[in-house]
Amino acid sequence: MRVRRTSQPHEPQSQTDRNTLSSKAHSRKGKSGISVSVKTLAPTQECLICVESRPVSRFPSRPPTLQCSHPPQVCRPCLRKWIRSEFKSRVWDQLNCPECSSKMQHDDVKEFASSEVFRKYDALSTKVALEAIPGFRWCIAKGCKSGQVHEGELTPKFKCVACKASHCAIHGVKWHKGETCAEYDYRTDGKQKKAEDAASKKLIQETAKKCPGCAWNIEKNNGCDHMTCRRSKCKHEFCWVCLAPYGPIRKQGNQMHRPKCEYYYPGED
Repeated sequence: MRVRRTSQPHEPQSQTDRNTLSSKAHSRKGKSGISVSVKTLAPTQECLICVESRPVSRFPSRPPTLQCSHPPQVCRPCLRKWIRSEFKSRVWDQLNCPECSSKMQHDDVKEFASSEVFRKYDALSTKVALEAIPGFRWCIAKGCKSGQVHEGELTPKFKCVACKASHCAIHGVKWHKGETCAEYDYRTDGKQKKAEDAASKKLIQETAKKCPGCAWNIEKNNGCDHMTCRRSKCKHEFCWVCLAPYGPIRKQGNQMHRPKCEYYYPGED
């Protein structure tokens, strides 16, 4: 009696077998008979600044500013260097897109600049924003860098929340304890005027700075550190912190401040 051998049912392929077949499908045999894997190359794009083909992943997902109408064509490393160079050579809040010259805003600088450049940019931006607030005043106490909103006409006594020092917001002097502003005016206009003028002159000599253009004594009670001499024959512009002339700063950027100035930023070549 003959027994007919039946064929075994085909078993489903395992995941390993499918991967093996997939690998073979993506390989070819060379002349030597060795299977060579064919890899898919990552898409690249040419950077407009370094003119090198870089992986698309090295480019930002959006242009340098929200006002730009073009796709991003500068790689992230080059864009970071561009911002650093612009911050060094231009006025700090005039940073532009390297492709279309659209002005970069705070969020753009935060996203694309180095942490060091953004820290300096953010500090200057914050200072300008605070000084634009109606009623905002800086404390005039020596060594204090704090400020706050103060309605001077209604309550002339300014008390710093940081250092607790008090001064008169109307007269810009240390608080005249025991006197109203009117009484202070009367006293200073009377017989004590000479004595107070002498004291004031001494204070000016200690706290004022001489204009680099004409050597006139200048006091700074508020506002930014970009100073302009009020003498009609002078009008010299300079930095209050380091006394550097503002013409070169405007043309060549923050590298023209004195090296120890808080606004000085040499950048990197």
